[in-house]
Amino acid sequence: AIPHLADAGAKLEAMRQLGRLYQRISDWDSAQQILSEGLAASPPQMADAARFQILLGQLYSRQSHYRRALDILQDAYHICRRLEEPDILAQCVGTMGIIHFFRDAYKKSLACYEEALALARDQADEENTAVWLSNIAAIHLQLGDFNQALAHLQQAVAVQKRLGNQEQTAVALGNLGNDSRKLGD
Repeated sequence: AIPHLADAGAKLEAMRQLGRLYQRISDWDSAQQILSEGLAASPPQMADAARFQILLGQLYSRQSHYRRALDILQDAYHICRRLEEPDILAQCVGTMGIIHFFRDAYKKSLACYEEALALARDQADEENTAVWLSNIAAIHLQLGDFNQALAHLQQAVAVQKRLGNQEQTAVALGNLGNDSRKLGD
């Protein structure tokens, strides 16, 4: 697919980016083809393979193939655990949480998001810390625990403000306002 790149690492990264692009434009067949080729070209049981598996899991999830997505993400999870790759592991676990959320498996989703949050915090990754805090708030909202939802959204707003991310701060504040109304505040 990308024969003009001699460096294997650069070629795999190009394939990941191309797969992401195909996903963004909803060209599922092309995305699956390039991501599958990238997975096949990756050293087995290594970080590159896990990255492609996560992207394939996201692709399958977008197509509502949740079981297939969870199966491939479970493989990526074990690779990341063994290799001690916390940033990739957080992405994997978070993606699993999103799938569980779509399947209305809120307790499983919450466990995944909490693990992803802990990993993000351990890595001092504030951007993803805010994402996982917001996702945890969404779970608490679904479970009817509005106080926990508000507490997590308040934390997400604080992180977004610290990052200077005005757009995401506005989103988090909007969510905070919506949840506050549900409490009658």
